[in-house]
Amino acid sequence: MIAVQAQGEYMYFRQMKEGQFDLGLVSRINNFQGGLFSSFKHVSLNGMQNGGTLGQAALTLDYIFRLGRLGVFGTKGFLNDAVVNRQNAQFFSGFNADGSQRMSIAPNVFLETYLRVVDQVGVSTALGLWGNNYLEANLGYLKSYAHADRPGGTLRFVFPISNRFAFTLEGGVNETLVDRNNWGRAVAGIQFGNFLRPKEFQGVSHPVPVDVPRVRYELLTRTAKWNAIRRREKYALRPGAWAPWLSRASLSAGKQADAVEYFFKSAPAAAVLASHQVV
Repeated sequence: MIAVQAQGEYMYFRQMKEGQFDLGLVSRINNFQGGLFSSFKHVSLNGMQNGGTLGQAALTLDYIFRLGRLGVFGTKGFLNDAVVNRQNAQFFSGFNADGSQRMSIAPNVFLETYLRVVDQVGVSTALGLWGNNYLEANLGYLKSYAHADRPGGTLRFVFPISNRFAFTLEGGVNETLVDRNNWGRAVAGIQFGNFLRPKEFQGVSHPVPVDVPRVRYELLTRTAKWNAIRRREKYALRPGAWAPWLSRASLSAGKQADAVEYFFKSAPAAAVLASHQVV
């Protein structure tokens, strides 16, 4: 039997806001089920020019038994490199008359701050406890691009109050943003809905809810140069591999064009147009 699972969540932090939407297919054969999901997350960070959207594919495999389910998962990012901030690079160019450092702006070199998905592999479970209470947990290995690899996961205890309401206690570490340091959170809340409890999973023939991995990401900075270089300079640099003398000649012409451009930008209009005035 095949079912469609769709869900979403919104997480608010003081420094960032995140919204994630998951959509996938879940197929069950006896006590085994597998799921394939696509997840999209939009992230807004304080101090950045704009937000960024990331995409992730996830594969889940679960075994269902009398207390609930136990499974493994793996994810791979397919929508990466969401640029959230871009500014011109600055470099030291000397000292001012008062002795302070003089910084110049590189017109064709940019510093980009971007988001990158962290791939992960791990285990997840939903287990029935005493009475109607149960827990949901996941633990994954996070493959970082720029920082050290580390674990990340979530543990949630659910205490049903009625058929549609439940009290929850939840804690997690490295749940979304993967930074230089580990970080975690602990929350308490109210859950509303008509949910199937883990001890009831084996008694039904249809697929049971899957714990879709959260999209985890890193905040990185890179120098963007080649794609931002003007066309004239691109063609000046490309011949260097097979004709160095031609490359030097083209770069020399480019420098002269830059000098003329700078003159027309810095010189007063009256001085430039004086010889072309009509009397």
